[in-house]
Amino acid sequence: MTKTTLQNLKNIAQAANEDSNQQNKIEHLKKAFDLFNLESERLEKSYVDLKSQFKDLNLELQETVEVLKKKLLELDAITHYFNSILSNMSQGILFINMNGDVTTYNEAAQHILQLFSPQVLFHSFWENFKDDAFGFSMRESLSIQHPISTTYATYHTPEGVRKELEVDTSFVLQQEQNAGNII
Repeated sequence: MTKTTLQNLKNIAQAANEDSNQQNKIEHLKKAFDLFNLESERLEKSYVDLKSQFKDLNLELQETVEVLKKKLLELDAITHYFNSILSNMSQGILFINMNGDVTTYNEAAQHILQLFSPQVLFHSFWENFKDDAFGFSMRESLSIQHPISTTYATYHTPEGVRKELEVDTSFVLQQEQNAGNII
Protein backbone atom coordinates (compact mmCIF):
# COMPACT_ATOMS: atom_id res chain seq x y z
CA MET A 1 0.00 0.00 0.00
CA THR A 2 1.09 3.51 -0.66
CA LYS A 3 1.95 5.87 2.14
CA THR A 4 -1.01 8.11 1.20
CA THR A 5 -3.46 5.20 1.33
CA LEU A 6 -2.21 4.13 4.75
CA GLN A 7 -2.52 7.69 6.02
CA ASN A 8 -6.08 7.92 4.66
CA LEU A 9 -7.01 4.65 6.39
CA LYS A 10 -5.55 5.92 9.67
CA ASN A 11 -7.49 9.17 9.35
CA ILE A 12 -10.75 7.31 8.67
CA ALA A 13 -10.15 4.94 11.62
CA GLN A 14 -9.37 7.87 13.92
CA ALA A 15 -12.52 9.69 12.79
CA ALA A 16 -14.59 6.54 13.40
CA ASN A 17 -13.20 6.23 16.93
CA GLU A 18 -13.92 9.85 17.74
CA ASP A 19 -17.47 9.80 16.35
CA SER A 20 -20.02 8.55 18.89
CA ASN A 21 -22.81 8.10 16.36
CA GLN A 22 -23.08 4.42 15.31
CA GLN A 23 -24.24 5.34 11.79
CA ASN A 24 -21.22 7.64 11.25
CA LYS A 25 -18.87 4.91 12.48
CA ILE A 26 -20.35 2.52 9.92
CA GLU A 27 -19.91 5.16 7.19
CA HIS A 28 -16.26 5.69 8.17
CA LEU A 29 -15.63 1.96 8.16
CA LYS A 30 -17.33 1.62 4.78
CA LYS A 31 -15.06 4.36 3.37
CA ALA A 32 -12.05 2.56 4.82
CA PHE A 33 -13.17 -0.74 3.35
CA ASP A 34 -13.79 0.87 -0.08
CA LEU A 35 -10.36 2.51 0.02
CA PHE A 36 -8.80 -0.81 1.02
CA ASN A 37 -10.59 -2.55 -1.88
CA LEU A 38 -9.37 0.07 -4.37
CA GLU A 39 -5.81 -0.32 -3.15
CA SER A 40 -6.08 -4.12 -3.30
CA GLU A 41 -7.34 -3.95 -6.89
CA ARG A 42 -4.50 -1.59 -7.83
CA LEU A 43 -1.96 -3.97 -6.27
CA GLU A 44 -3.52 -6.97 -8.02
CA LYS A 45 -3.40 -5.16 -11.39
CA SER A 46 0.23 -4.22 -10.77
CA TYR A 47 1.02 -7.82 -9.93
CA VAL A 48 -0.64 -9.07 -13.13
CA ASP A 49 1.26 -6.45 -15.16
CA LEU A 50 4.57 -7.42 -13.55
CA LYS A 51 3.85 -11.08 -14.14
CA SER A 52 3.17 -10.35 -17.82
CA GLN A 53 6.37 -8.28 -18.12
CA PHE A 54 8.33 -11.06 -16.45
CA LYS A 55 6.91 -13.61 -18.89
CA ASP A 56 7.82 -11.39 -21.87
CA LEU A 57 11.32 -10.78 -20.55
CA ASN A 58 11.78 -14.47 -19.86
CA LEU A 59 10.80 -15.34 -23.45
CA GLU A 60 13.16 -12.68 -24.77
CA LEU A 61 15.94 -14.05 -22.57
CA GLN A 62 15.33 -17.58 -23.85
CA GLU A 63 15.52 -16.34 -27.45
CA THR A 64 18.77 -14.51 -26.67
CA VAL A 65 20.21 -17.64 -25.06
CA GLU A 66 19.38 -19.63 -28.21
CA VAL A 67 21.06 -17.03 -30.42
CA LEU A 68 24.12 -17.06 -28.16
CA LYS A 69 24.25 -20.87 -28.26
CA LYS A 70 24.26 -20.78 -32.06
CA LYS A 71 26.98 -18.11 -32.08
CA LEU A 72 29.03 -20.17 -29.65
CA LEU A 73 28.75 -23.22 -31.91
CA GLU A 74 29.83 -21.09 -34.87
CA LEU A 75 32.76 -19.72 -32.88
CA ASP A 76 33.78 -23.23 -31.84
CA ALA A 77 33.71 -24.37 -35.48
CA ILE A 78 35.78 -21.37 -36.60
CA THR A 79 38.25 -21.89 -33.77
CA HIS A 80 38.62 -25.57 -34.67
CA TYR A 81 39.12 -24.64 -38.33
CA PHE A 82 41.70 -21.96 -37.43
CA ASN A 83 43.56 -24.37 -35.12
CA SER A 84 43.57 -27.04 -37.84
CA ILE A 85 45.13 -24.60 -40.29
CA LEU A 86 47.77 -23.52 -37.76
CA SER A 87 48.56 -27.13 -36.84
CA ASN A 88 49.06 -28.20 -40.45
CA MET A 89 51.22 -25.30 -41.59
CA SER A 90 54.89 -25.95 -42.18
CA GLN A 91 55.81 -22.36 -41.27
CA GLY A 92 56.20 -21.40 -37.65
CA ILE A 93 53.66 -18.83 -36.50
CA LEU A 94 53.97 -16.59 -33.45
CA PHE A 95 51.43 -13.89 -32.66
CA ILE A 96 52.77 -11.38 -30.20
CA ASN A 97 50.38 -8.82 -28.76
CA MET A 98 51.25 -5.18 -28.12
CA ASN A 99 52.30 -6.05 -24.56
CA GLY A 100 54.87 -8.49 -25.92
CA ASP A 101 52.98 -11.63 -24.89
CA VAL A 102 52.92 -14.63 -27.23
CA THR A 103 49.23 -15.32 -27.97
CA THR A 104 49.60 -17.93 -30.73
CA TYR A 105 52.37 -20.47 -31.16
CA ASN A 106 51.83 -23.28 -33.63
CA GLU A 107 53.37 -26.78 -33.79
CA ALA A 108 55.76 -25.82 -36.60
CA ALA A 109 57.16 -22.96 -34.48
CA GLN A 110 57.52 -25.40 -31.60
CA HIS A 111 59.48 -27.80 -33.85
CA ILE A 112 61.67 -25.09 -35.42
CA LEU A 113 62.47 -23.20 -32.23
CA GLN A 114 62.62 -26.27 -29.99
CA LEU A 115 60.58 -24.61 -27.27
CA PHE A 116 57.40 -26.30 -26.08
CA SER A 117 54.13 -24.45 -26.27
CA PRO A 118 53.44 -24.26 -22.48
CA GLN A 119 56.68 -22.39 -21.83
CA VAL A 120 56.08 -19.88 -24.67
CA LEU A 121 52.34 -19.45 -25.10
CA PHE A 122 50.87 -16.61 -22.99
CA HIS A 123 54.32 -15.69 -21.72
CA SER A 124 56.31 -12.58 -22.49
CA PHE A 125 58.34 -12.89 -25.70
CA TRP A 126 61.45 -11.85 -23.76
CA GLU A 127 61.13 -14.71 -21.27
CA ASN A 128 62.21 -17.11 -24.02
CA PHE A 129 63.89 -15.01 -26.70
CA LYS A 130 66.44 -12.24 -26.97
CA ASP A 131 64.96 -8.98 -28.22
CA ASP A 132 66.74 -9.42 -31.57
CA ALA A 133 66.28 -13.22 -31.82
CA PHE A 134 64.64 -12.89 -35.24
CA GLY A 135 66.97 -10.30 -36.75
CA PHE A 136 65.26 -7.12 -35.50
CA SER A 137 64.35 -5.50 -32.20
CA MET A 138 60.94 -6.80 -31.13
CA ARG A 139 60.54 -3.92 -28.64
CA GLU A 140 61.21 -1.32 -31.33
CA SER A 141 58.89 -3.00 -33.82
CA LEU A 142 56.07 -3.11 -31.29
CA SER A 143 56.65 0.50 -30.26
CA ILE A 144 56.51 1.86 -33.82
CA GLN A 145 53.73 -0.59 -34.81
CA HIS A 146 55.26 -1.14 -38.19
CA PRO A 147 56.17 -4.52 -39.67
CA ILE A 148 59.79 -5.21 -40.46
CA SER A 149 60.47 -6.37 -44.00
CA THR A 150 61.69 -9.93 -44.48
CA THR A 151 64.78 -10.63 -42.42
CA TYR A 152 67.15 -13.53 -42.15
CA ALA A 153 68.36 -14.54 -38.73
CA THR A 154 70.53 -17.17 -37.17
CA TYR A 155 68.71 -18.75 -34.26
CA HIS A 156 70.26 -21.07 -31.68
CA THR A 157 67.88 -23.56 -30.05
CA PRO A 158 68.13 -24.19 -26.31
CA GLU A 159 70.22 -27.29 -27.18
CA GLY A 160 72.62 -25.09 -29.18
CA VAL A 161 71.49 -26.20 -32.66
CA ARG A 162 72.01 -23.42 -35.17
CA LYS A 163 69.10 -22.68 -37.52
CA GLU A 164 68.88 -20.17 -40.34
CA LEU A 165 65.45 -18.53 -40.36
CA GLU A 166 63.59 -16.39 -42.85
CA VAL A 167 61.32 -14.12 -40.83
CA ASP A 168 58.31 -12.24 -42.22
CA THR A 169 56.30 -9.90 -40.01
CA SER A 170 52.99 -8.11 -40.25
CA PHE A 171 50.61 -6.36 -37.90
CA VAL A 172 47.12 -7.69 -37.43
CA LEU A 173 45.03 -4.74 -36.31
CA GLN A 174 41.95 -5.23 -34.21
CA GLN A 175 39.30 -2.76 -35.33
CA GLU A 176 37.66 -2.29 -31.93
CA GLN A 177 40.76 -1.60 -29.91
CA ASN A 178 43.02 -0.35 -32.69
CA ALA A 179 45.67 -2.66 -31.23
CA GLY A 180 47.87 -5.00 -33.15
CA ASN A 181 49.78 -8.20 -33.06
CA ILE A 182 53.03 -8.91 -34.77
CA ILE A 183 53.38 -12.17 -36.64
